[in-house]
Amino acid sequence: MQVAVSAIEKCRKVVFAAVHGACIGGGIHIITACDIRYCCEDAKFSVKDVDVGITANLGTLQRLPGIVGFRNAIELELTGRVFGAEKVKGMGLVSKVFGSKEELC
Repeated sequence: MQVAVSAIEKCRKVVFAAVHGACIGGGIHIITACDIRYCCEDAKFSVKDVDVGITANLGTLQRLPGIVGFRNAIELELTGRVFGAEKVKGMGLVSKVFGSKEELC
């Protein structure tokens, strides 16, 4: 899986992530490998590795601090909490929040 996620990061074309609904666990791993991340206002984000008791790292532990900063990365990784769209926008995980799925797409 790490090779597949890293292939997104290494792609020589710009890769967009568009999130609506839940982006949990593996979804976070994938979007951190993308160049630009957008979401709908109803999107929810959570890194659940800590709740499961695993360190299933697909490169996220290395990528996330560069995207959201060290303190925000620690909060996302170690709490297992669910974060809303505006909160992750404030962290820098997404760059734009759209009002609906239709506006996003």
